[in-house]
Amino acid sequence: MQGNKAPKHRLQRNEALKDRMHGNEALKDRMQRNEALKQGNKALEERMQRNEALKNRMQGNESLKDRMQANEALKDRMKGIEALKDRMQMNEALKDRM
Repeated sequence: MQGNKAPKHRLQRNEALKDRMHGNEALKDRMQRNEALKQGNKALEERMQRNEALKNRMQGNESLKDRMQANEALKDRMKGIEALKDRMQMNEALKDRM
């Protein structure tokens, strides 16, 4: 009877090993998926950083546009001042003629 028990025990042990091997394969699959997710997250982070840099550049562009508009307004004021100076000189010339 002991001769029959040994092969049965070996068969059970082999089945247990097969189950463990299947578990190891599943674990390897999960590890590969996790690694792929990490890579995907890394790429996403890089895109987010590029987007943030672009936002900062766009804000800088808006600031530049604002400064350009302010400069245009100053130019208009300076033209007005020049026109006023011209009128004042004409008034002085008229006073001198009178």
